[in-house]
Amino acid sequence: MTTEEYWKDFLSRKGLDPQMPHSGEVSFGTDEVSCAQFLALIVSGKKTAAFGALESYRLDNESLPKKGAFTILTDYTGNPIGVIQTLNVTILPYNAITWDMAVKEGECADFEEWHAAYDEFFADDADIMGYDVTPDMPVVFEEFVLVDKIGC
Repeated sequence: MTTEEYWKDFLSRKGLDPQMPHSGEVSFGTDEVSCAQFLALIVSGKKTAAFGALESYRLDNESLPKKGAFTILTDYTGNPIGVIQTLNVTILPYNAITWDMAVKEGECADFEEWHAAYDEFFADDADIMGYDVTPDMPVVFEEFVLVDKIGC
């Protein structure tokens, strides 16, 4: 099933306007293994948020997530897995992130582990995208909920 076929089926099953557009497609992770791990966290309900550098969105000409928007969740190869809905979007300095926010990523056991992982994540992203990582750089914090998944 293509993402567009899945989207039309989702709209029909949920009784939503069949002309309603989705906000795009998203997969998490940098390879097939990490993508599968992130999908498992999302499907289990442990991952309900994501962070990204605001500058990375700008440099990639990517729209910021919008509250209420539906996004098709895909696996690493682009096959549809489900639909997430954005609950909230906050832009804040990297050094203002709290453990209450970070824990929603569902990935780390404590704030120190989370910081180490995200220092590395942002350094890698900055190398690829061409921005500087600073303690007060603006980051996008998106909270979401899985509202549908294939097989349900």
